[in-house]
Amino acid sequence: MRLLYRLGLVETQGEGSYRTAVRIGRLMADAADVPIAYVDAVLASLGMAHKREANVCRTTDPLCDDCSLRSRCAYCNCLRGE
Repeated sequence: MRLLYRLGLVETQGEGSYRTAVRIGRLMADAADVPIAYVDAVLASLGMAHKREANVCRTTDPLCDDCSLRSRCAYCNCLRGE
């Protein structure tokens, strides 16, 4: 959820956004012609705390410069003043 929020695809991180997040995940999966589980795994790996190399979109002190989605990320662009 944090990644979708930071990308600007979900307006809030509250419980009401869960359905929207699932819908967005399905749209991404359909567009890439992959199972939704794959999209979920890729997005989750960017925020996972158990792997240093995958822990890019951390809750605090995210590593925006290391993220492959930074050019499309509303959070990162906001931090940079773009």
